[in-house]
Amino acid sequence: MVKSQSHVRNILYMLFVCGIYLFIYLPLVVLIVNSFNGSPLASKWEGFTTNWYYELFQSPEIAQAVANSLIIALSSTALSIVLGAAFVIGTVRKKIYFADALFYPNIFTPDIVLALSVLSLFKFLGLTCGFTSLIVGHTAIGLVFVIPIIRTRMQEIDARLIEASLDLGANYLYTTQKIILPLLTPALITAAFMAFTISLDDFFISFFCAGNEIETLSLYIFSHQRTQSSPVLSALSASMILASMLLLLSLFVIQRKLNETTENARK
Repeated sequence: MVKSQSHVRNILYMLFVCGIYLFIYLPLVVLIVNSFNGSPLASKWEGFTTNWYYELFQSPEIAQAVANSLIIALSSTALSIVLGAAFVIGTVRKKIYFADALFYPNIFTPDIVLALSVLSLFKFLGLTCGFTSLIVGHTAIGLVFVIPIIRTRMQEIDARLIEASLDLGANYLYTTQKIILPLLTPALITAAFMAFTISLDDFFISFFCAGNEIETLSLYIFSHQRTQSSPVLSALSASMILASMLLLLSLFVIQRKLNETTENARK
């Protein structure tokens, strides 16, 4: 009796897990399948085709939107990593960890509020919206996630390594270059991937702070989806899913190699 009840619970548990995964991934599967639909309407199937992908890669507007998004994402990621690492390393000796709390409210602040704040700041300073405002806004979002990741890794570093370097005559700058930054490398890579993904995914800051001349991927999809539901957008979204999977796979490979290098160094 007990075994049968346990068997039933296991079945129900597996059904529940499968239902959750189905709920998450079924829309993505439908989207990918629709990107190969010969019909311009998603409601009916008219055969397999790759024409939508051909139109996707031939579109100069999409190419420009991708270029804009990559420029903004790479710039904001670089700034987030540099500023975040400098903040963590600069405050660790003084142990003013309470300063981290200044970044946490942004996690709970709606993106639309942060976007309006950045827009208001640029209007107050008399600056025009464009690449600069987008990079500033995305950097502000990136720092919210970058600093906790780097801080957590910094707290895991054995303080005796830093003290030994300083006792042997090295200054703090040399210690940072040769000891702290190499040990922070896994966290820096993870934080960089996080900031890059968040920047590409952002819509509200792009919507409010892009101005009239800059169009990112999120803005392109939003503007064209409002006027017409084109299968090209499905092809674009499927390509972004593939790019995200490749990005995640590369992160996994890099982290694995770094862990193997660290383990070999310890041995």
